[in-house]
Order: sequence, then structure tokens, then C-alpha cells
Amino acid sequence: MENDKQDADEPVQTHEIGNRTYIVANVDPLDVDGVRTVAVGAILWLVAFVLLLPFYGRLEETDRTWWLWTCLAGFGLGVLGWDYCRRRRKARKAVNAPRRTNHAFDRCHPNSYQICSWSGGGGDHRDRGPPLKGRTLRTVSAWKIRRARWNR
Repeated sequence: MENDKQDADEPVQTHEIGNRTYIVANVDPLDVDGVRTVAVGAILWLVAFVLLLPFYGRLEETDRTWWLWTCLAGFGLGVLGWDYCRRRRKARKAVNAPRRTNHAFDRCHPNSYQICSWSGGGGDHRDRGPPLKGRTLRTVSAWKIRRARWNR
């Protein structure tokens, strides 16, 4: 009931295109990434394949075995599409996720062969954060440099 009162208080948005006026609904957009849609489509192709299997003899008599193989191809392409959509969703989430910054690592020049591994304490430089007073920057092995660049 309260939502109806709030909707009534808000002005109605309209768009005029040509000689027509369209009312724009105040609805939040759906966050559709296609994973569920493609998965349902692939499952439907598989169900059609399984349902056609008992009729293989009749399909072969009428030269319609391609129906069976079309269902199988639809399922296979659906699985590929499902995997693509899953990867795309994962990549989009990774781009939109907040990045963890490490101030100690950021103080080093990205092209130098020194890494922000601070002497004066155990552990990896990513465990510590900004250097404390009295710690000095030291040069580390090429293996640690490659590992640190890989883990960025």
C-alpha cells in the first residue's frame, strides 16, 4: 500500500518519439547475464534428444534422423554457450570488484628490479602493509620479483 502511495507521488516519465508519447515504467533493470537462459535452452535440447531416441527406427524409415542429430548439436552448442556466459559473468564480476591495494607494493617503481620486501621482520611483503620506521628496502631474487608481479 505504501509503495502505491510513493508511486503516485512521483511524476510520470514520458518520452515522445515522433507523434507518439510513451510512458516509462519506474522499474529496476534486470541483471541478466544469460547463464540461466542458455542452460535452460541446452537442457531442453537434451530432453528433445532423449525423447526422440525411442523413435529412432521411425525417424530412420522417413529419413528424419537429422532431427536427432540436430538436438544433439543444439545441446553441444548450448553447453559451449553456457561455459562462455559463465566465463563472461566471472570476468565482469572481477572487473567490477574492488581491488585490494597494498601501499608497500605501490611505493616501488613498476619497472625496477627492486621489490617492496622490507627487511626487519618475517613474512611476505603483502602481509604487512606500509613500512614501519626503521625498515629499509632490499633487493630480492628474480624469482620473488616474478612471483610478486604474477600475484598483483
